[in-house]
Amino acid sequence: MRILRKAVVLGFAGLGVYKAWELASANIDTLKERTNLARKRIEPALVEAEANVEASVKEAVASVADAVNDAANEAGGADRSTDNGQTAGTIHSASRSA
Repeated sequence: MRILRKAVVLGFAGLGVYKAWELASANIDTLKERTNLARKRIEPALVEAEANVEASVKEAVASVADAVNDAANEAGGADRSTDNGQTAGTIHSASRSA
């Protein structure tokens, strides 16, 4: 009796899964069409966003380079040595003295 109940429950579950698959398969074409339409709308925005990010990165790099050059010019490039003979104001001198 117990096995019969399990078989009936599993049968109903199988029918439910099959019915759900039938309903989903009917809507797959519609979902694919909607996905393609959404992709066509989103793709130009993604291309534009990528171009904007690249331009922003280049601008930021140029700004940092300008700031570094300004700082180097303000430090006075003529005599940049310290008391212990190391060159001051460079990354290498800071790492050697650490």
